[in-house]
Order: sequence, then C-alpha cells, then structure tokens
Amino acid sequence: MFLEDANLYAAFQRLRHNQTKGKKGLERTSGLMYLLAFDKLVQYKCGQSPLDFDPSTEEGRFHRRKFSFNFSGLVSIRHRKYLQIAALGEIKTGSISPEKRVSANFLTVPLTKAAQAQTPCDYPSRPVPLLVLGDAQRGMSWRVDYHPQCLDNLGTFLLENGSRTPFTDLAIVILRDHDFPASTSSIMMVLHKALATHFTQQLTDRWMKSIEFESLKPIFPSIQFQESPSKVLEDPVFLDDSAQDAMTMIEHLKTRVTYLESRLAKHGIEFDVEYQ
Repeated sequence: MFLEDANLYAAFQRLRHNQTKGKKGLERTSGLMYLLAFDKLVQYKCGQSPLDFDPSTEEGRFHRRKFSFNFSGLVSIRHRKYLQIAALGEIKTGSISPEKRVSANFLTVPLTKAAQAQTPCDYPSRPVPLLVLGDAQRGMSWRVDYHPQCLDNLGTFLLENGSRTPFTDLAIVILRDHDFPASTSSIMMVLHKALATHFTQQLTDRWMKSIEFESLKPIFPSIQFQESPSKVLEDPVFLDDSAQDAMTMIEHLKTRVTYLESRLAKHGIEFDVEYQ
C-alpha cells in the first residue's frame, strides 16, 4: 500500500516556501535533504557517526557514493527520472543529475573547504547548522557528523511555508514511494515504523514527537492509502516553466517514436525496441 494521491498532493503544496522568488526555499530544502541523506547513511552503518568522507580512501569513497545515492532517492520523482524536487513544493527538470548536484553543492565546495580548515565548520551557515564538517586538529579532515543542535534546529528548515503540520507533511513527501504493509495499527505506529525503516532511531523519535504534537491540531490530515505509488508530483501545478517545457518535448518525442516504429513495422523492417 502507498500513500494516497490526495495526501501527497496536499502535503507537497503546503510545504511550498512562501517566498517563491530567490534561493531561500532551494537552500533550505537542500540543507534538509543533505541531513536526511546523511542520517540514512548513518542508519545503514548501524548508527556509526561521525563518518569519514576522504576521497583518497576506499571507505571515504563508499560513503560519498552512498550519500549521493541517498540524496538522489530523496529528491528524484520515481516515475519521471528527469524530474527532481528542487525546493519543497516545486519540481524542476533534472538537466543536472541529483548525484552531480550533491557533488557540486556539498561534496566539492563546502566539504573540501572544511577539510582544509583547522577547526570544524558548521553546515549550512544559514539559517542554522545541521551538520559539522571537518576536524583537522583531531586528524579527521573529511569528517561529517551531526551538529550538536541538529534535532533542535530541524524545525527552522520547515518555517515560512503554508503548512501548520510541517513534520507530518514532510513525512508524507519523504515516504511517497514507501510500500506500507496492510495494518490495523494506529497511523502513528504505521508512520513510526515506516520512518524507522529509512532513518536512525534518534531522528525517527524526534520526528515522531513532532508529528504526535501536530496530530492534536484539528487540521491534522487524515492519512489514507492506495494500491499503487502516487504519480501526483508530476502534476503541472508543481512544475516550473522549464519542467513543463521538458514534459511537452518528451511527450512529443514519444509520439514521434511511436509513429516511426509503426512505419518500420508496416514495411517489414526489423528494429530493436529500446524505448519504453
């Protein structure tokens, strides 16, 4: 079972940043997704933290690849690989892959800069930090770790949007492709188990504490399920102009390929079917 279209549509729309111009929404979403990607990596490493991202070691390269993979899974739209969550509430075309995005915007500049510094660097610098990078004095130049106030600072990244239940809405968006088993348990238990599948106990418990607080509000969403994964984030309402243009072009190419294949088949010309 998967989260219902209506739930995902409403949650994603509510999370749209109030300032649609400028980079604030993009910056806050990126910082949030980097934290979630790192936490997924820590969960994969059975809670081990800090982690070494040294590009000259096998372990460091593995951590970088896994971190990039996690980030890609968080922001990619499952049914449209060229569409990505750029900012919460907004979908953009993926002319640059998520892996290259995280490499350029996190692994290359901030992490390299921190590796060259003598003291640890907080990341991001605004609005508040979630991670700590580097620690040359203790021989961990390529260290990535949680900021001591990480969990307390998390809510700051969910401000300035239209949601009065931001932690619940974020969980709905992040769990959009999660396959929920049929269950008679309360929705709180269902969400807790689902989040715990992907994230550390520490993050899951704090996340659920916030969701449980939001559940006391009259506007708390009624969460429902459906048989197949939702495709609702492909809705044009979430697409920027470049994404809409790309969608139009792809549909045109699909029509053209179908026509050309039909002409080849009509004249008995064999061809390999690579387009799906």
